[in-house]
Amino acid sequence: MSLKPKKLRRISNNTKRAPTASRGEADAVAISPSALEMPGSDLQLAWMLLNGFVEEGRQGTLRKKYLEEGYPLELQARTAIARLLRSKAPLDAQLREHLADLFDPIPAAWRPRRIKFVFRRPGTATDQTRNTQIAQDVGAQVKRGVRVTKAITNAANRFALLEDTIKKIWHNYRRRYIAYLGI
Repeated sequence: MSLKPKKLRRISNNTKRAPTASRGEADAVAISPSALEMPGSDLQLAWMLLNGFVEEGRQGTLRKKYLEEGYPLELQARTAIARLLRSKAPLDAQLREHLADLFDPIPAAWRPRRIKFVFRRPGTATDQTRNTQIAQDVGAQVKRGVRVTKAITNAANRFALLEDTIKKIWHNYRRRYIAYLGI
């Protein structure tokens, strides 16, 4: 379902336009009047990231655009949303509704986007729970008086992993466990 340009113009007449920072960016960004009342631009940036923004094209037609992943303004918008969510101030009702729309699994015409959870780094994610358990096992053995090399060998046999893997895990956790266990 697409809106006709006449309908878009009517919607955009209720907004103020702010020029963009550089020639390479959109000609104008539609900003809700309530966002202009918000101190700072966190709410503005959040809305741009979640809902996109209106851009005027070369022929004067309006179109919806979204911030591109990894670009500076997109990163600023993500940081702004994080600040808004972590703030003790009440969350804007419209922003709350837009966030809910992103999570809602039922597709609707007014919800063209969704959130997808992915790991931050490529490859297999580190299993911190497993590594903590292994480090606790090695630490407990060391506390009982077992030498570190023997504790690593025992843990490798118990968890069916290479000794090198256990050594790396213990290396990453040992300072915390030495302080925590008092060994």
